[in-house]
Amino acid sequence: MLVERIIHGSPMLLDTEDPGLSAELIENGTREGETPDRIEGLVQPGWTCIDIGANLGFYTLRMHRAKEIFAIEPVPRNVEILEKNLELNNIDAMVIECAIGDRCDTVSFQVAHQSNWGSVVNDRPKPMFITHCIDVDMMTLDSLTSVFDIVPDFLRFDIEGGEIDLVRGAQNTLPRMPIGSWLCGEFHFPLFDDHNALLPTFDNLMSHGFCIRDSIGTGSPNIFWEKCSF
Repeated sequence: MLVERIIHGSPMLLDTEDPGLSAELIENGTREGETPDRIEGLVQPGWTCIDIGANLGFYTLRMHRAKEIFAIEPVPRNVEILEKNLELNNIDAMVIECAIGDRCDTVSFQVAHQSNWGSVVNDRPKPMFITHCIDVDMMTLDSLTSVFDIVPDFLRFDIEGGEIDLVRGAQNTLPRMPIGSWLCGEFHFPLFDDHNALLPTFDNLMSHGFCIRDSIGTGSPNIFWEKCSF
């Protein structure tokens, strides 16, 4: 059953059967510390924003001032609620039902009991909270930005350990992002046996001119990167 709650000043439909994101927002009215307010404060009118792993739209709604918003989400049930939440807030965003990774293909995706814990199947053992797998389309960020002829000013992603593949598939997009653009990514260190596995991805982002400006949370922090001039 869907219930409506006011979350950070925006009406949102939340799923009472979801013990993940919905339950957290119903109980607490927010999540992830200062991250939502920080994103809402960063996004400027005229910007193009991409929200990868948009889920039910909690962060997509924080991008309401942008000129263009692309909300990327592979799970059909999440897409259904996401579209309702965008309509409820009169936000004209492009919703794309796919995953983002390092190739354009059809891939197996693990759907979790918690709406925000799904992930592309990889070489790590399937967690106990996964309920079933579905086939989903995958695009690279480069293919997405090429198809829609866009250059993002703000990019957010939370894809449960897929951040290495996302960056690997963004090597044409990252250098085109303008000075003063931003990334906000949740980096899931605990999902990797080697916690240094993400360091080459950090090096790659820095090679494209991105500088870490803030890190919010522990374990799997939301890290804010600004495109700098050197």
